[in-house]
Amino acid sequence: MTRYDSISHGYAAVRKTDPRIASQINAALEDCRTIVNVGAGTADPIRRRSIIFTFGTSVGGFWLTDYFPEMIEIDAKAMPSISELRQHMGGIDVIDVPIPHDCIDGFWGAYWRRPEAYLQAEVRKGISLFSNLVHL
Repeated sequence: MTRYDSISHGYAAVRKTDPRIASQINAALEDCRTIVNVGAGTADPIRRRSIIFTFGTSVGGFWLTDYFPEMIEIDAKAMPSISELRQHMGGIDVIDVPIPHDCIDGFWGAYWRRPEAYLQAEVRKGISLFSNLVHL
């Protein structure tokens, strides 16, 4: 069992595809013939066209990190920065994907305008980054 398997028990309750984000990802995948969902590093890297949905910590702050500053360090260990991706993958296009204020996919930044949601244990169980915080 991988670590991701052990922490993902609450995902089904809060992780739903948000059609606004999915439409942007689908548009980027439109001409792809083969798609591999890497999801949190559980598959081998793709050497063809890759789409990586990530949080760019270098582009600005997220208020939640004011309360949990270690989140940036934890996330940086799990996911390379945009500059590191450029260094290892060559030329890449970076497209900002705005997160709607009422996003229904419960990933880390989905509740940016609904801070009370982060107080719910069910929501935190759906965000793998919270499993790495020792003082929760």
